[in-house]
Parts: sequence; structure tokens; C-alpha cells
Amino acid sequence: MDIRFSETALDRMESELAFTAGLSPAVVSAYRGRIQALRAATREQALQQLQSFEFRARGHGKHALCVTDDWDLHVAFEEANGTRIAVVEALVQRTTTKTER
Repeated sequence: MDIRFSETALDRMESELAFTAGLSPAVVSAYRGRIQALRAATREQALQQLQSFEFRARGHGKHALCVTDDWDLHVAFEEANGTRIAVVEALVQRTTTKTER
């Protein structure tokens, strides 16, 4: 799947090893792993099968993927010229605890 980033910092965090956007190394590493998984998937349905992703619909074609217990990755999916595109919109801190989910 192709990836498009809506924020420059998200793109930099994937491509520049020294750039962390002020986040912990654990969050950055997990984020990069999720981006790799998005690139490897042909469609989002493949990601839904991975329980650790906690793939959740957010409405209007947008989804949330678990990055760590405290962080989610917001992603939308589009189709362009027969290619599936994951639009990485935001890396957000969760407002609910693990037991509230």
C-alpha cells in the first residue's frame, strides 16, 4: 500500500532516524513498525486481522490503529489509479485507559 502523510513531522519520524518529534523511543519505534505494516498490506482488511493493531473505525472512512497502550495512529484509506493509499493523519495520545476500552 502507498503511504501519504498529512503532517510533515509524521513523514520525518518515519524517514529520519534521529527525528523523534519529542516522543519516547518506544513510541517512535512502534510507530515505524505500524508504518511498515501499512506499506506491506495490500488492503486495510489485512490489518483488521491483527489483534495487536486494535483496528477501529472512527467514521467517515477513518480508522485508528493502536501504536502503544497510550498512542493511536489515525489513518484514512483512499483509492487512486487502482492503488490503495493509506493517509496517515495523526499520532494521538489516547484519552481512555486500557481498562476503559
